[in-house]
Amino acid sequence: VGLSWVKAHVGIEGNKLADQFAKQAISTGEELELDIPAPRSFLNRKLKTHI
Repeated sequence: VGLSWVKAHVGIEGNKLADQFAKQAISTGEELELDIPAPRSFLNRKLKTHI
């Protein structure tokens, strides 16, 4: 499980979709398999820790 903090929901690309998936997971109780690319900031941070 990974948690990320975002400043606000407004204007964040994919936020409505994320909310929809979260509601679906809660209502069905099933884990969802999603193929969503990681944000560039996450990838940059990971690269910096390995250099």
